Amino acid sequence: MIELVVLCALTLLVLVGVGLLFTFGKAPVYRPDIDQIQGLLTRLLEQQLADPEWTLFLAMPIRHDAALDALRQRCNQVQEQYGLRAREGPVRLTEAGLIKIRFLLHQIEQAGARSF
Repeated sequence: MIELVVLCALTLLVLVGVGLLFTFGKAPVYRPDIDQIQGLLTRLLEQQLADPEWTLFLAMPIRHDAALDALRQRCNQVQEQYGLRAREGPVRLTEAGLIKIRFLLHQIEQAGARSF
């Protein structure tokens, strides 16, 4: 009998916890700022950027800043035109693609973002 009471109490506790999580929890939000994007592009040029992070950046629209989303779209175009598909390891671009990314990074730095 005591096991049944303990089991019911634990079940109730878990259900209450899940209910509170759904009520007060927030959905994850992808909101990169200019410094994060600058760091991402710098790591890309240094061939230290992992493919999942690059793919997330390219695939997720940046709704809170139209200028950053335009930059993301330009990076996506560079990836489509100059990307080399590596099975593992860092993201790779052709030399022409790296030049275009350097140009985009230079534009960011000229706009006032901090330098890495």
